[in-house]
Amino acid sequence: MNTMFDKFPELLLIDATYKLTELRTPLYVLLVVDGSGNSEIVAIYLTVQENEPSIQKLADVFKKYNASLRSTKVIMTDKDMTERNVFSREFPDAVMHLCLFYTLRTFKREFSRDKMNITAGQREHLLELLQEMTYAKSETA
Repeated sequence: MNTMFDKFPELLLIDATYKLTELRTPLYVLLVVDGSGNSEIVAIYLTVQENEPSIQKLADVFKKYNASLRSTKVIMTDKDMTERNVFSREFPDAVMHLCLFYTLRTFKREFSRDKMNITAGQREHLLELLQEMTYAKSETA
């Protein structure tokens, strides 16, 4: 895990998953993306609580064993603000990004007929355009 992080420290992806055990405790998985575009696990962290002290401990232990963290340029997380706050503070030179799933979900919620005074057809067209932009292969596309 340390070797993979040393080789590919630029992008760090962080997410927690639940319901893996009967206790339903959060399991954090930290990933990097290798030169072939494959994700590689660089840390796992099982915790009882998903609060700031627990996430801070994750960040502290990860920093202790990974000297390449200064090379991390982007951190991608979900919408959990506690997680985002801890990693923003601990990686001040990295830019925080919200994962695509939550970004698209937010747009779907905000592109409402009432909020934007648009028709259902216009809403669907806007969402289609956003989807096309999201998955475009080039800036021109």
